[in-house]
Amino acid sequence: MGKGTNFWNSVRDCFVLSLILAGINFLLDRSDPGWTNLNPTPWLLPAILIGARYGFTAGVISGFLMPALIVLAMTAITHDSVNDALHEHPYFFASFVIAGTVAGEIGSLIRKRSASIQRNNEKLTDENTRLRGELELVLETRLSLQRELATFNAPLCALDDELKMLFSYSQDEFADQLLRALHRLTGLTSAGIYVVEGDRLERTAVVHPTPQLAQRLFLSET
Repeated sequence: MGKGTNFWNSVRDCFVLSLILAGINFLLDRSDPGWTNLNPTPWLLPAILIGARYGFTAGVISGFLMPALIVLAMTAITHDSVNDALHEHPYFFASFVIAGTVAGEIGSLIRKRSASIQRNNEKLTDENTRLRGELELVLETRLSLQRELATFNAPLCALDDELKMLFSYSQDEFADQLLRALHRLTGLTSAGIYVVEGDRLERTAVVHPTPQLAQRLFLSET
């Protein structure tokens, strides 16, 4: 919202609030315009509300405008001069300026803070949208790659899962499961794992054994 629009809105609101208060003041206590005998006076509300809503400048203007309207009403009823009305209630009228100024300053700070939060929120929203788009692209690429790997019959696409599963077995099962994994992933048909013991090889694991993969092999013959 532009500054010009804010100004006219503040004038409109100030006029409406003043009109409402003037009507209530006239109906309840027409002999005391401005409710100078009340502490605090309800006439402080327009200055405070306008300042809090529209900022520092509007608060200061409404802080001066309220006393001016009250002084005019006083002089019209009591027929005293403006100077007499001001000197009779100096702190009363000063409170309007102070209240409007303080409320306006607080309103300006709140509006600046709100604008900063809104800008940060917009940045975070844009960043979140961008990251969501990138994530969708990554997921789409991953699915496409998996489909292509499946189409080309690439069993190695599950290699990471197979390796993780291997390390979940005990030491006694590891060698046998390793051969089974190689059989599934690489098409290995027949293999064995041997350990050297002196002059011979002792078989510790085997998959699809053949005569060549005997339980014991001598190093001199192998």
